[in-house]
Formats: sequence, structure tokens, C-alpha cells
Amino acid sequence: MSTSSNNINLLPESRIMHRQRARVISRWALALMLGAFVCGLPVLVVTISPHGADNSLVLRTVENAERSESAMLENQALQKKLVALSTQSEAVRMLERRVDWSGIFRGLASAANGRAWLDHIECGTDQDQRADRIEVQIRGFADSQGAARGFVVAIEELGLFDEIVLNDTTRMVTQEVERVRFQITLVLDPQLIKSGGGG
Repeated sequence: MSTSSNNINLLPESRIMHRQRARVISRWALALMLGAFVCGLPVLVVTISPHGADNSLVLRTVENAERSESAMLENQALQKKLVALSTQSEAVRMLERRVDWSGIFRGLASAANGRAWLDHIECGTDQDQRADRIEVQIRGFADSQGAARGFVVAIEELGLFDEIVLNDTTRMVTQEVERVRFQITLVLDPQLIKSGGGG
């Protein structure tokens, strides 16, 4: 014969709820007291420590933090000055290397006269080369291979460039007319750059 029993709490429900609330409140109160003790203990130790040894440590920490912030602000100011000096240095370098571009373009136009038509000119420095190396890339069309070569010879006769390289020639048809498309790299004469003008 087996017996089963159901446990039934005979206390009124309001009393059960009151006891549960009291348990929760007592647990929270205990946790708060432990937290206050753990957090307050270091403050108490610093306050009652002999000869203020820990206070001097706190003061040194604050002073170090202030010094670190000051050094960071000085570093930012120095970085701004460095950027300004770098910009000024670049401007001076460009002035020292000034080139009479109008004279160079007039020379290219006279060399192209009747031989070639230019549709792209790009000037710049080659980062992998010397500081005084200024390149001029030109692209355009000529009526024939011979006209393109004649254009290169005319550029050589200008005496403005240290190097002249015919990079590419390609035959193509535009408006039912066969033409030669070319690309040429010109390197300015370093003496021309140092003298500050040309043409």
C-alpha cells in the first residue's frame, strides 16, 4: 500500500509574502553593507595611515597625471608647428625649382605645329628619382609614324629637356582617318630648373 502526501502550507498567503519580502530585503541589506565595507576600507586606510604616506602617493599620482596631460598638449602643439614648417619648406622648395611653364608650353606648341595635336599634358615629379627631376607626360595624335618622329626631333631641338622618350605609338582610325596616337615622356633639364626659367 502506497501513500502520497501533498505538502500544503497552511499559513495565510499575506504572511508568506511578508516573509519572502523580509528575506529579500535582508539579503540586499547584507550585500549593501558588504559593498560599503569593501569600498570604504581603502578610504579609511588612507585617512588613518601614519605620516600620510598614502596621501603622498595619491598626490604624486595626481601630479604625474597633470604632467602627462601637459606633455600631451605640448606634443600636439609641436605637431602643429611641424606641419606648418613642412608646408613652408615645400613652398620654398617649389620656389627654388620654379620653371617658366609658359615658355615650355610655347615650345611644345611650336614643335607640334603641323606635325601633331596634343590632347593631354601632365606635369609632376617622379618620387623614385632625384629631387630635381620634373617629368612632363604628353599624349596626342599625328598623321603618320614619320610625323610623330618629326615631332620628337622638333622637341629635341628646343633644348629644354634632358630626356625625351617616345613611350608608345598606336595606329587608330578616327572619323574614318587613320592616325597615330603617341605618348611621350619629357624630363626637364636640371640646369634649366636651377636657373629658374626656360624658353
